[in-house]
Amino acid sequence: MSDVVLVHGISKPLSESTSTTIYLPSTAGWYDLYTGAFSAPGRYDVPVTMQTIPAFYRAGTVVPLKSRIRRSSACMAMDPHTLNVYVNPKTGEASGRLYLDDTRTKKYQD
Repeated sequence: MSDVVLVHGISKPLSESTSTTIYLPSTAGWYDLYTGAFSAPGRYDVPVTMQTIPAFYRAGTVVPLKSRIRRSSACMAMDPHTLNVYVNPKTGEASGRLYLDDTRTKKYQD
């Protein structure tokens, strides 16, 4: 799924602007990456800080993540997955995909 995350790039220094206008495309809606707040499609004026840039997950998706910070992917191999569920408020459903690789062989090619 390549249409799960929406990130709005910031092109001006914070000294010039501390907010930006974003457009959330027509779907079931969007969830803020940092707060989890739901937003319907449309235009919004959002704040921009050094800690956050406008980023959203599409409603109706399940996003698998590995949240532990590690020094290498080898260290992450046995870490648990976290499934972030962003429910479509109209249908009450969400779907996603998770592919688990053994990290050692090229069996994924088969």
